Amino acid sequence: MAQAPLNHSKGRTTELIDPQSEQIGQVYAQAFLSAAEQDGPVEDRLAELDSFIADVLASSPEFEQFLRSAIIGREHKERVVAQVFKGRASPMFLSFLQVLGRHQRLDMLRPIRQGCHRLYEHRQGKVRVQLQAAAPIPPALERRIRQRLQEVLAAEPIIESSVDADLLAGMMLRVGDRVYDGSLKKQLELLSEQIIERSLHEIQSRRDRFGHPEGD
Repeated sequence: MAQAPLNHSKGRTTELIDPQSEQIGQVYAQAFLSAAEQDGPVEDRLAELDSFIADVLASSPEFEQFLRSAIIGREHKERVVAQVFKGRASPMFLSFLQVLGRHQRLDMLRPIRQGCHRLYEHRQGKVRVQLQAAAPIPPALERRIRQRLQEVLAAEPIIESSVDADLLAGMMLRVGDRVYDGSLKKQLELLSEQIIERSLHEIQSRRDRFGHPEGD
């Protein structure tokens, strides 16, 4: 019976990956994108990588454990990968899996996938931003944050919002894998100060209006 090709339509979600794995993933992500650019539309190869994570690894934890195992020899892994995915994956993607196998890096597929998307977005002038807040952020405030981030980063921010009620500071931002520089902190602090100042001004104006009615 013929094997179905990998589904290239799956999306992705941001995963928490340790810094060391992120660094290794970035190196192989560069190699993946370079090969993808020579092979054809980069989006197709990225979709194939997403599909491999979502359709194969996520649905078969045993197979992912097999690929990650330090006990199983790399030659055996390479034979299994070739046998299972030849004719299902593109030649470029299959070759990339075999390269990872020879370098004993098949356990890095998730960090590599994350690195690939970040690099590709960067080339398109986009930056992924994780925005956590103690409470849901009003749409108007999120638009202002997006505008300020775009000015500071000189790129289009892709904001991923989440709620963490334990955040004492009220809001936390992560831009890629970088530590925020002073200019970004200053701009965000300025944004917060402007919002607070505007709110206080509105409160003061209303208090004065009700405290001094016309005719007094």
